[in-house]
Amino acid sequence: QEGKGYLGLIVRVGESPEKNTDELFYREHVQARLREPLKSRNRYIFTMYVSLSEYSTFALSKLGAYFSKHPVLVNDKLELRPQISTDFIDTKQKWIKIIDTLVAEGDEQYITLGEFSSFSKKDIRKIDEKPEHKQRFSYYRAYYFFDNLSL
Repeated sequence: QEGKGYLGLIVRVGESPEKNTDELFYREHVQARLREPLKSRNRYIFTMYVSLSEYSTFALSKLGAYFSKHPVLVNDKLELRPQISTDFIDTKQKWIKIIDTLVAEGDEQYITLGEFSSFSKKDIRKIDEKPEHKQRFSYYRAYYFFDNLSL
């Protein structure tokens, strides 16, 4: 957002000319340890900025931030409910501010960013037939940038 650095994640793959959508089970998450554990029943204001990449052909809902006591490995068998989540974000070349309040259970030490629904849920929407740089990729994707997270 400010040009000093940001994070990019493939949060879901869509259809491919070579494969059926149901065969493309891939998504990325990022996880970090908080500076200190969250305190039980305290309210925290969480803020992040999100932007859909110009590489994207798809947009989706339910991008989120999941706070946990221990590191988590996100997979299709484990459906996590992030404490912070979004509606569809389909805006390219503009940062969308996400702000919400989190009430801590207590001792959460990790934050995980990404999309947490099972692959059977199709909270995904095609938004662009010909994204920029399409020739670089063999499949379509929902690729998002994250920046300026604060808690």
